[in-house]
Amino acid sequence: MAQNFLTIDIGGTYIKHALVNEKFELSQRRKIKTPRDKESLINAIIGITSEQENLDGVSICCPGKVTTDGVIYYGGMLTFMHETPLAQIVSEKLAIPCTVINDGKAAALAEHAMGNLKGISNGIAMILGSGVGGGLIINNQLFMGHNSQAGEFSFMIKDEFAKPLLKNTVGAELSAVNFVQSCATILGLEDLDDGQKVFEEIAKGENTVLLEIFRKYCRKVAALILNLQAVYDNEKLVIGGGVSAQDILIDEILTQYHNILDEMEIIGEMIKPLKIERCAFSNDANLLGAYAYYYTKCDK
Repeated sequence: MAQNFLTIDIGGTYIKHALVNEKFELSQRRKIKTPRDKESLINAIIGITSEQENLDGVSICCPGKVTTDGVIYYGGMLTFMHETPLAQIVSEKLAIPCTVINDGKAAALAEHAMGNLKGISNGIAMILGSGVGGGLIINNQLFMGHNSQAGEFSFMIKDEFAKPLLKNTVGAELSAVNFVQSCATILGLEDLDDGQKVFEEIAKGENTVLLEIFRKYCRKVAALILNLQAVYDNEKLVIGGGVSAQDILIDEILTQYHNILDEMEIIGEMIKPLKIERCAFSNDANLLGAYAYYYTKCDK
């Protein structure tokens, strides 16, 4: 394995990066604000990489559809990255190998390599963030799909007759960002992204309106988990994203999942309850998974 290796996670708010070794240990963690245009973002990536001497390679994960040759399409929240051959750009500018993978797929790889999907032949990583992304492990392999879009749960339609249709997708309804902001608005918080405060108030159990929104959100997530289980017959599902650090969220999703099974009578009896846990690596899953992907592509 490469001994001097940089791994980068491009998010909608921050670019996180760190050195990683052959034991999948991270060091020299840093983050910068994500630039809001293509040229500035590419320059930021080149700058981050150029700061390190004698790199053997660099791995990157980011939102959006990413082909196996490292071309980004649509870019999730970073729409300006559409049709950007980022792997090629970085490789040519720095003369080192570079791979790029979708962030949800990276998280699935990390969990399968050494996290809570380790030893699982068929598992799913579901990432609750600005949308709902993820990755599918099928027969011990990351499943990319024909167009490298497998695991884009956000695109699933909830109500095909609703208008506008885009607001009735899994990505819109189950967005953790939207959920936190809705709760923060009810609470009158100045910072609408203060998830910690939102969950502190939920844990108190005093605001009935807040609790109802929370339970409905968790039930929708549980229903999605069951729908995915019906399609893939997976052994286990792990939940990631910033909100997954909240014990009360994982517990309520589990409660709602079993409630749904209990309410479905015969179907509930036929479907074996799924193992559901949070991701082992939390916010590090993307960084580690990007490196794991590089290893499968370049470093065997």
